[in-house]
Amino acid sequence: MNIVLVFRRKILGYGFECEEEEINYQSNRIRDRLDRYLLENQIQKKSFAAKCESSGRMFKGFIGFFAEGISYFPEDLEEVEIETGKYLKFWNSPLVDGTILEFCADKRIQTYLEENNIRTDWMRFSSGRNSYLRVIN
Repeated sequence: MNIVLVFRRKILGYGFECEEEEINYQSNRIRDRLDRYLLENQIQKKSFAAKCESSGRMFKGFIGFFAEGISYFPEDLEEVEIETGKYLKFWNSPLVDGTILEFCADKRIQTYLEENNIRTDWMRFSSGRNSYLRVIN
């Protein structure tokens, strides 16, 4: 794990808002919908990207792919930006199995944050094998 600077990036995909219990269902539903869209429109992607913010028991998420290499904006997709800033970069742990918020239960990450006095607002995005957690101090 280390702190990295991430510059603004755009993600094209679909957003959702749900309660904690529904996050796996919503995440899988959006991934299936996005897979169909990419297949129908013959768009190549390297990996999914996900962005998620939590406020209490409600989660606001977005799953898509980075817009690099796409010269046009697909009308059927939504767009969200990853803000420029400091992020804690870490490998997806065995506890993170493709869902977008199960990393909160990973004690290794919690311990690292506490030991290094790192504060976060829990806004997270992931791309490929890496996840990034926004640092606010």
